[in-house]
Amino acid sequence: MTVTIELPDDIAEAFSASGDLSRHALEVLAVDAYRQKALTQAQASRLLGLPASKPKRFSPGTSTFTTTPSTSWKPKPIFCIA
Repeated sequence: MTVTIELPDDIAEAFSASGDLSRHALEVLAVDAYRQKALTQAQASRLLGLPASKPKRFSPGTSTFTTTPSTSWKPKPIFCIA
């Protein structure tokens, strides 16, 4: 399946300046679908072209991948003060 997104030229230029927009959009789609449990880890990996033998888990806040789940990590609350 091919998905096409229409963007205004100035916004497309802003995205293009920061790297490969197509790859970035694909990564965001895969991660979001995995978080919502719409895709399994294997499906998300396949979508991104990653072999199944790659590390299993992304550790939030550390920018590193680990092969074993972290039992000590707890999400930090996010506060917005208006």
